[in-house]
Amino acid sequence: MVRVGIIGMGIRGRLYGRAILQNPNAQLVGYAEINPKNLKEAEEFFGIKGTLDYKELLDKDLDAVIIATPDFAHTEPTLLAIERGFHVMVEKPLTMDVKEAERIVERAKEKNIKAQIAFENRWNAPFVMVRESINSGEFGDIYGMRITLNDSIYVPTQMISWASKSSPGWFLMSHCVDMALWLTKKKVKSVDARGIKNVLKKKGIDTYDMIDASLRFEDGSIAHIFSSWILPESIPYVAQFKFEIYGEKGYSNIDFTNSVITNASERYYFAGMPTLWADIHNRLTGAPIWMLDSFIDAIENNKPVIATLEDGLEVTKIVAGIHRSVEEEKEVRI
Repeated sequence: MVRVGIIGMGIRGRLYGRAILQNPNAQLVGYAEINPKNLKEAEEFFGIKGTLDYKELLDKDLDAVIIATPDFAHTEPTLLAIERGFHVMVEKPLTMDVKEAERIVERAKEKNIKAQIAFENRWNAPFVMVRESINSGEFGDIYGMRITLNDSIYVPTQMISWASKSSPGWFLMSHCVDMALWLTKKKVKSVDARGIKNVLKKKGIDTYDMIDASLRFEDGSIAHIFSSWILPESIPYVAQFKFEIYGEKGYSNIDFTNSVITNASERYYFAGMPTLWADIHNRLTGAPIWMLDSFIDAIENNKPVIATLEDGLEVTKIVAGIHRSVEEEKEVRI
C-alpha cells in the first residue's frame, strides 16, 4: 500500500485525491493547501484533516508526494519531499527555471527515488495510438508538426488566480512540447517565438495573451506551436487542442475540438470532455487517472516511470527558450 500526500488541493489536487481513493494500492494520508477556503472544501469532501503548511504534511508517514501547486511553486516542495526520501509526482511544468529543474533532477537521482512529471497526454489514448503508428514506421520519418492548444479567457481570469505568474507558454505549450518530443523522439536545436501582451494586461494580469513558436529539431524537421488563453467565453469548451503530424509517407490529425459534450437548453455550454477524464458511475477514468495509477504501480512494483524528471527538464529548457526568444526577438539555441 502506497501512502500518499498531496501538496496543493486546487482542481488538480482534488482530482488526484479522488484517483487515490479508488486505487486499491494507494492510501490518501493527508494534504496541504495554502488557501483556507480550498482546504476547508477538501476536508469536507475527503473527510481527512489537512494542513495549511506543506512542511507539516511531510512530517507524516508517507511513501509518495504529489506536487499539485501552481506552475511557479513547484521547486521548494518538490526538493523538500525528495530530501525526505519520498517518491514524487510533479505537475507540469517541472519548474519555470532551468537551474531549479536541474537541481531537482540531480537530487532525485542521488536519493534513488521514483519521480514522475505529470505529462498526462502520455496516457491520452489518441496520442498513445498515434505514437504506435509512428513507431511502426507507418508515416515514415516525421518532418513537421502543427500544434494548437488554446484556452478560453475564463482560465486566466477566473479558473486560476495566478495567471500573471505563468503564461500560455508554461501553462499550455509545455503539453505541446512534450508531445512533440515523445512522439518523435527528436531533440530541439533552436526556437523562434513571438508573443503579445494586450487583453490580459488591460485587465491587470501582466502576462502574454498568446505565444507563437517555431521549433527546429537537430535533424532539420520542424514543429509550429500556437497557444492563446484569451478565446471568448462563448466558445463551447474550455480548451481547444489540435495536433497535426506530417510524415514522409503519411499524415495524422488529432483534434479534440469535437470530442466534447455541449449542451443547449437555456444557454449553450461546455458540459464535459470525456477524452480527458470522466466520472463513470462514481469512478473516475481518463488520462490523469491512468497517469496517477501508473505512478502508484511504478512504486508498488518497482517499475520505471513513463514520464521522467529528465523529460520535464528538457521541456523546461525548451519553454524557457521560447520565452527568451519572445523577449529578445530572435532565434534562441537550446
